[in-house]
Amino acid sequence: MDTTLSAPSVLHHRRRSPRAMRILVGLAAATLAAIAFQALRPRPLRVETATVRRGVLRVLVEDDGVTRVHDRWVVTAPLTGTLARVGLHPGDTVRQGQALVAVEPVQPPMLDARMRTEAAGRLAAAQSARDAAMANVERARLAADLAQREGRRMRLLADRQLAPPADTERAEYEASARAMDLRGAQFAADVAAHDVEMARATLQRARSAPRAAERLTLPSPMAGQVLRVLHPGGGVVAAGTPLLEIGVPGTLEVVVDVLSSDAVRIRAGQPATLTRWGGEGPLRAHVRVVEPAAFTRVSALGVEEQRVNVILALDEPDTRTAALGDGFRVDAQIVTAEIPAALQAPSGAAFRRGDGWAAFRIVDGRAQLTEVDLGARSGTDVEVRRGLADGDLVIVHAGDRVRAGVLVTGGTDG
Repeated sequence: MDTTLSAPSVLHHRRRSPRAMRILVGLAAATLAAIAFQALRPRPLRVETATVRRGVLRVLVEDDGVTRVHDRWVVTAPLTGTLARVGLHPGDTVRQGQALVAVEPVQPPMLDARMRTEAAGRLAAAQSARDAAMANVERARLAADLAQREGRRMRLLADRQLAPPADTERAEYEASARAMDLRGAQFAADVAAHDVEMARATLQRARSAPRAAERLTLPSPMAGQVLRVLHPGGGVVAAGTPLLEIGVPGTLEVVVDVLSSDAVRIRAGQPATLTRWGGEGPLRAHVRVVEPAAFTRVSALGVEEQRVNVILALDEPDTRTAALGDGFRVDAQIVTAEIPAALQAPSGAAFRRGDGWAAFRIVDGRAQLTEVDLGARSGTDVEVRRGLADGDLVIVHAGDRVRAGVLVTGGTDG
């Protein structure tokens, strides 16, 4: 009975063996085909991507700047002589009229009529410069009074909604600028009066030979702070030799030299930001003046560039900028334009293609070459006027391996 039951079972098993082998061979072939497909299929190229978006685009001019004291004067030797040792040091505070240095004049070889005539001419010129400075003070005072009255009128009209806020801000800025001009004119008048005193003292000494022990004391033309002492040890100095630099605290400004092609887009009153100045947070400033003359400077690459000085006025309280001094380096960003709803992409997403611009847009995981029209530029972004849409994913800094239609993968900037 056992033999009868087992024989058909063995025969049935032998009949199914070829089919099972075919199934196993098929499975093996499919597995090998899948492995070959995975090995031979093109792998996506990893790229850096960013999303095109709408937002406020601020067009910037960025460059290095250097701080300087606006109201500053250089005290020079009025005549050739021996300079006594200077007892002042940088940072010392001086009063107007305070004795700064003493010069002992040397015996002149001859006191002739020509020297006296020249000294008299310098005195007359100094007196004329003093009169002109006083006239500038009066003119600046009239302009400041007019600007203040105009500012009050514009504020009154703005309160009654009869004038736009921009006109009121412009009038207030004009009043502040005229007040600064008045302050500068008053300082210039003080210096001119000091020059008259020095010229008069020189004429007195030209009329009579000085004694060996006689000294000429140079007073401070204004109240301020000593910035530099150029001859601390004294010694023989020639007439006109710079001896001290004095500045007025609280008149700090920033000088930024920009390319002349950028300077044409900068206007007085435009906002600016100062960074990397050594303190916490950026400093607010605005453009006070763009100098009308350019100068040539050789860049680090040896290229001659035409540069223009842009003067920035600080909009921060003195307590915030107390650590800044004369000649400190800062990074300046000047806002020349502001587009409220600009379609923008990273500057690195666009590249030259013939006479125009192009970008790689990612569609269904593949790079698609798209021609674009660009507009304004900021420090990191560029305005896209045609070719892309809000929300498009683009490739940033596409390398030589990126071609139209290639598979790509990468992260976004969020």
